[in-house]
Amino acid sequence: VSVMVVHDDGVELSSIGNSLSQPSSRPFTAGGPLLETHGQRQSRAVSPRRSRFASGYLTDGLRSERFNLTRAWESISYVSEDNELLREELRQATEATRFQQQRWRMVIIVVIGVCTGFVTVGLLLGIESANRVKMEWVMGLYATSSWNAWLALTITNMALFTASCSVILFVHPPAAGSGVPEVKAYLNGILLKQSFSSRTFLCKFLSTSLACGSGLPVGPEGPIIALGGCLGHLFSSDSVLNLLPGGHLRFTNQFRRTSISLGVSAGVAAAFGAPIGAVLFTIEEVAQLFNNSILWVGFVSSFMSYLVTILFNWSKAIVFSEASEGGFRTGGLFNVGDVNQWKLQEIPCFIVLGVCMGLFGALFNFCNVHIVNTLYRKTMIRVNRRRQLLEVAALAGIVSTVLYFVPYFWSCIPKGNLRKDASSQAPDLLLREFEDAFNSIWCDNRAEEYNPMGTLTLATLDEQVRFLFLSSHTGTDFAPFSTNVLLCYFLLFSASACLLAGTVMSTGVFIPMIIMGGAFGRTYGRVLQYLLPQFVEEGFDYAAYAVVGAAACVAGCTHITIAITVIMLEITSDFRLLGPIMVAVSFSRGVADMFTPSLYDMILEAKLVPFLAPEPTVLMERLRCCQVMSKPVQSFPLAPTVQEVLEKLRDPALTHNGFPVVHNKVLVGTVTRHQLDVLLSNLEWFLTAPLESAVAGHALDGPIGQLASYRNSPISLSWEQSVHDVPDHLLAERLDLSRWMDAAPLTIHTMHSVSRAYLLFKNFGLRHLPVVDEVNSLQGMITRHDIAHIQNHPEKYEGSMLRPLQWSFPVAARESTDPPRGLDHDVAPPRGTRGSLPSIGRHLAASIRLGDERNGRLLPRFWTPDEMADEPGDTVPPSDRTVSVRRVSGLFGNFP
Repeated sequence: VSVMVVHDDGVELSSIGNSLSQPSSRPFTAGGPLLETHGQRQSRAVSPRRSRFASGYLTDGLRSERFNLTRAWESISYVSEDNELLREELRQATEATRFQQQRWRMVIIVVIGVCTGFVTVGLLLGIESANRVKMEWVMGLYATSSWNAWLALTITNMALFTASCSVILFVHPPAAGSGVPEVKAYLNGILLKQSFSSRTFLCKFLSTSLACGSGLPVGPEGPIIALGGCLGHLFSSDSVLNLLPGGHLRFTNQFRRTSISLGVSAGVAAAFGAPIGAVLFTIEEVAQLFNNSILWVGFVSSFMSYLVTILFNWSKAIVFSEASEGGFRTGGLFNVGDVNQWKLQEIPCFIVLGVCMGLFGALFNFCNVHIVNTLYRKTMIRVNRRRQLLEVAALAGIVSTVLYFVPYFWSCIPKGNLRKDASSQAPDLLLREFEDAFNSIWCDNRAEEYNPMGTLTLATLDEQVRFLFLSSHTGTDFAPFSTNVLLCYFLLFSASACLLAGTVMSTGVFIPMIIMGGAFGRTYGRVLQYLLPQFVEEGFDYAAYAVVGAAACVAGCTHITIAITVIMLEITSDFRLLGPIMVAVSFSRGVADMFTPSLYDMILEAKLVPFLAPEPTVLMERLRCCQVMSKPVQSFPLAPTVQEVLEKLRDPALTHNGFPVVHNKVLVGTVTRHQLDVLLSNLEWFLTAPLESAVAGHALDGPIGQLASYRNSPISLSWEQSVHDVPDHLLAERLDLSRWMDAAPLTIHTMHSVSRAYLLFKNFGLRHLPVVDEVNSLQGMITRHDIAHIQNHPEKYEGSMLRPLQWSFPVAARESTDPPRGLDHDVAPPRGTRGSLPSIGRHLAASIRLGDERNGRLLPRFWTPDEMADEPGDTVPPSDRTVSVRRVSGLFGNFP
């Protein structure tokens, strides 16, 4: 079956259908039922008089897939409704009010950084104390019986893992995982319920403390980032902002997004002791909508968090007399020693190391996501809670047993060999600080010998990093770990980390990635020394390859480049490795991109989260909005009855959040489910109150203030919550939506490419986008889930590109006597057109309705960048149907 798309006058546009066919000589109208993905049930046939573009491309299968996607995940709109409430508050705003807002905003930023720093310090201190107490007890038992020590170690780790898993399974399941993918999805515009609540914060803190206290290959860095996001979410909520004197700060989704980004920066800065790298990590990996303000406030928040860790380590060094020749730790999980200068001829070696780490990162991502967590856990373990709990306990027991008994097969080395290097102070400094960390398990003379494998397997994660990054030069006898030890340890640790990542606990893999890369890099350096003795000159340092390998491994797994480069430089305090790190990271990221996405993106993809990629696909350039839009759309008139509103809100098939408002078949605005819910909850007040005086004088009090969605924390309401008991005598009353709706929503033309719609969703944080024709008549709706479905399932949209069309612009029968402003620009609109135009060059009036209301007709107004630079940012035109200059400035900024 083919559907011919025609204008009202019968002019053929194209022929589309299940298979592209030649156009017929006679027009044909679709007569079968269409399942709508925008939330309504099956509707009657769409006539060409009602729809200029018949949605003949979307099959019932695609519609049902997109409909199920909307029910599973909700989106977040970061654009405030441009209604009378917002404009009234802007009219009342003064310079003093703005100054108070900026002052309190800086207070919130500082508080987020300080609180994140204290939380990180408390978490790391608890993990360090648990590891120290456990190993002292185990090694005390080892002095009497090695089997008792094994039982103590295994049972303790199994108990810690089981307790960590129980907190997640039986108290709060949304707290599972590292939390980084959830933060990334939320800032991308996806609402993950309960992911940042206070309950999530407490359960994640407790679960991370218990799991990482075992010393097994699980890290606390991901949960620390998520904990910072939870604190940012908390301090941007209404419950906290209402405590501020004067009520100067109002809740907005934009402010919450910024606050969560600040928490992420503070968490990274406190965890790694890298404040600059923390800001870059937030920009590169987490913050999807970047602006200069995030850069500045992120730096302040990171510095405050980093300052807390410095002060804590300083006070700890004074109390425990640790600030000797080596100084005290300046924050972060670990510090490393001095690394020798690298040689220019080593660049090819660093390139090969980067390629190897890129391949390893792709392999690790594939095995962890597709094999371990999808094929194994999804089908066999996640069936019930008992299996998940037993799996965690069994993995803890198996990994603990392997790490305990593997050192038995390695010979012990005299500790005197560690002191033979007289040319460098690094070994002496190491011995003064970590001499007790060299483990003597399975050694006959424990006082004078150490086991190199046991030193690595039974040490804490930060101690393992410092051992791997320890500077050791050729030409000396200082070699605490042989090639065989490093290679075996790399394989064991990688397998353990791959199995443990994805269990029902709150743990991360960032530090395990650094350890895996450091072990492989140090092994690679020793192999180079053995294979190419002439190539390796005096001064060749294994630690340089360990640091570079660690950075390349993180880049290969997470596809982070700039941030990990700066973080590694900050934690090593050695900028001489900048060149090798950049080379290895670049090749690692390039190779990994050829095989798999980043680990966090693969996790989101496995969870079927409609995450928008950084750039639109080639298919989006070919597809047109009329092909993918959902229609017919359930809409409201300007004054619907209470009965009509209740019927649509109570309909279980209408789960979407936004409803277009149509007057005489022309789109005049959009209204959200939350606003309709507030109107129905206070129906008698809205029907009897003098609205003019209420809006003008009390825009932030009572029911009027509840309508201001930019203040209220509920982002959306499901249909179950939108059921109200309304008296029968009020069902016939009409609600005036003109004052509460967004009177100037962003729109897009039917024949615009989907890539342009994608850019609007991406850059403005939209949730839904009305599709209009050349006279601003509502034709359909595109949601964020529709764009995500096209991005993730391109094979279902291939072969449906419209043929080239000839544009025709209907001229209105009654034209205004005054020509529209803008005819002197380089692009002039046809006289009599209204609403958005299909293409007007660089001025972008195609995506937004601007202008003056004259003789009942909206004339387009054209703006140039020079005019926008002269207008103040909060200028509000007097007409209800004009867009704020701030929103137009955003168009020029995002689409230069």
